[in-house]
Amino acid sequence: MPKRHQLKAGREYEAFAPNGLKIIGTYDVLYAVANTNSFKRSSAGTVEPEYEGESEILWNSQSTDRDENNMALYVDSSGNVWPEDKLTFKVIPE
Repeated sequence: MPKRHQLKAGREYEAFAPNGLKIIGTYDVLYAVANTNSFKRSSAGTVEPEYEGESEILWNSQSTDRDENNMALYVDSSGNVWPEDKLTFKVIPE
């Protein structure tokens, strides 16, 4: 199976991790606003929020995480995270 640098433009591929499992998605980072209703000062002197139990996901902040080599990170069907340069690809027949 080809590596990423061998892929042809315009073709569709399935991606696989080094363990043979199919890649099911990207490993993303996003921000959220966690609702609070009050705050307490801890014994260590920090201010701790009391959460209301809901968070608003800020979808416009979503981006795929990258490793120390700036490779996009992907997740296999068992939840393992892999950098793009470790994946292999299989052409999806037309």
